[in-house]
Amino acid sequence: MSVTALADVGFDFSCTHIDAGNLFNDSTDITDAYTTASSTIFYYPHPKTEITFNNNYAYYRDRLYLGYFSSGGGVTYIPTSEGAKFQLYSSGSFTGMLYRKGMSDFDNNTFDLSVSIGYKIDESVRIRQGLSYKSTAYTKSESSDQESFEMSFGGNFRLLGSNVVDLELGYAFANFDFIYPTDAVFPKLGLPARITPDGRFYGFTDGQMKSVYFSPRYSRPIGPKTGLAITYTYREFFNTEDAVLLGITSGDISAENLSPWSSVWQGRAVTLMLKTYVFPKMIVSAGVGYWNKVFLRTYYGEDGIDYFFQVTDRHDDKSKFYISIQDPILMESGVLVETTISADYTNNTSSKPLYDYSGLSVSIGFRVHM
Repeated sequence: MSVTALADVGFDFSCTHIDAGNLFNDSTDITDAYTTASSTIFYYPHPKTEITFNNNYAYYRDRLYLGYFSSGGGVTYIPTSEGAKFQLYSSGSFTGMLYRKGMSDFDNNTFDLSVSIGYKIDESVRIRQGLSYKSTAYTKSESSDQESFEMSFGGNFRLLGSNVVDLELGYAFANFDFIYPTDAVFPKLGLPARITPDGRFYGFTDGQMKSVYFSPRYSRPIGPKTGLAITYTYREFFNTEDAVLLGITSGDISAENLSPWSSVWQGRAVTLMLKTYVFPKMIVSAGVGYWNKVFLRTYYGEDGIDYFFQVTDRHDDKSKFYISIQDPILMESGVLVETTISADYTNNTSSKPLYDYSGLSVSIGFRVHM
């Protein structure tokens, strides 16, 4: 958001159709096509404040039960002037997510809050610090609720002309319900601990997951119309060696892909991205990436039945290539109309054979911004 708003109200609408070559990112190789539509209203009560209201809808061609609707809003406030050495940024948002009846276990409400400060030492050195809070509450499964806090420190440095290095270091901790091996009763419920198929006992307890991450990024122009960016990310968890996480599912393999833990992992990642404007009126982006992921162990209860699947470790190696072509057209009225075509190919190998997969996805999108 610019600190000087040109209009009191703005509007953004987008619609994207995706043909997914591997919908659930696993060895079942299930394909499907789905369409997403989103609309956002921007309101500027004064130049330093932006208020947004948004709605999102997804419709699946073959698996209607995966469709969802989300609605929410947010506020962004930047009290400092654009050219000041000291910058302050704050934002908050709320989103409610509703799935169709077959996946209603995943209905949730999410609240985000973030504050960041930055200081420009000179034209080539900027430093920053950020704080963020996120809470996700599942309406039908309190045991899968998440609450996390993150603190980050970073700097942006311009070296030897056009070379830019960005460094960020972060520390995070999160409150979850864990399952620990035990011979005692459930600490919370006073019930006997359950036995798993491997003969071990587990009991519920409150837990706190801590993690650190480090992410350097290098970027520079290659010629007058092309840019290059290389990013490395490393994240490591602490005090989670024996923990097993509570998951939720509804008796379909797709539900594991929707699990609140599907995106929680430690390890490292490297990505390379190129963006070019060499083609008239078009923006072409292409990139490759590699991820080495170690996931936390998770059990799933099915349709309210109290039992455990076999608990095993999961370690993945993932590589990905993508390309995107954007065709933005700015109308005389000031309305931006943009068409985007993209494709990505993913290959994943895992210590769990279920997650050995590869797949190609292709999408076409249309966006109007005014």
